[in-house]
Amino acid sequence: MKAIIGIDAGHGGNSSGTYSVNSANDGLFEKDFALEQALMIEKHLLRNGFGVVLTRRTDKNPGNVSERAKICARGNCDFAVSIHFNGFGSESANGTEVFVPYAEKLAGIETGFYKNLGGIFRLREPFARSSSYYNKNEIFDKKLNTEKRCFDAVSAEKDYFGFVRTCWENGISADLLEICFLTNQKDFENYIKNREKIAENIAKDIVCPVLALNGKQDITTPEVMTAENRQAIKYFQSEGGLFAIASGRPPKWLEAWKEYFTPNTYCSTFSSSMQK
Repeated sequence: MKAIIGIDAGHGGNSSGTYSVNSANDGLFEKDFALEQALMIEKHLLRNGFGVVLTRRTDKNPGNVSERAKICARGNCDFAVSIHFNGFGSESANGTEVFVPYAEKLAGIETGFYKNLGGIFRLREPFARSSSYYNKNEIFDKKLNTEKRCFDAVSAEKDYFGFVRTCWENGISADLLEICFLTNQKDFENYIKNREKIAENIAKDIVCPVLALNGKQDITTPEVMTAENRQAIKYFQSEGGLFAIASGRPPKWLEAWKEYFTPNTYCSTFSSSMQK
């Protein structure tokens, strides 16, 4: 069995989310950056042999947060993350926030977020938190223990964040990740500069903890193909050679390698299905 990850690109369609410091120039909003990140994270997860369920692939709103979580549930996801960006009326607000189920004890994924995103953005304190479903002004802090990769015990009535709550009710642990504040100039510039690295790190942070939790598969990150090898393949094909792939991974895994090479004949994947 392949582990399956659900990725929700926040907002979409008429729901634009927050604006950025550059929205007046490029016309892009939170929904655009969230989709960009979701697609890049998917690419890295596919390259690692994971199955991926996206709640949207285009600028279309798939429904409210509970409906998005149910898409992940129908896809039998082992873990899900909702990608968002923050905004505030003042540029002073900055940093990364991660919201987790109040009942979640393990923090392998969040520890990865702490180390990797914390190297790019300021992590807002507390790092992970939930608010009461019945009292929206009541915050229950969850203190992250990076050494033990767990959270200190807290009590709360119910998760306030609908995506996290509905995923949990359907047996899926989930995070809501606010990558940074698009309304903060430094955060925005750091995101634009590191957007691919951020997606790669988020995917890596998900990989090992999910596998360890579910015991579904051993995973190794494929080495990035060198320029010399890419040139060799192109030369081989230019001379009339047929280059194919035979893999035990899912068909969509082939898409993640398009930036390195393009097979020019049929390929065989885990179900022996032929792809061209």
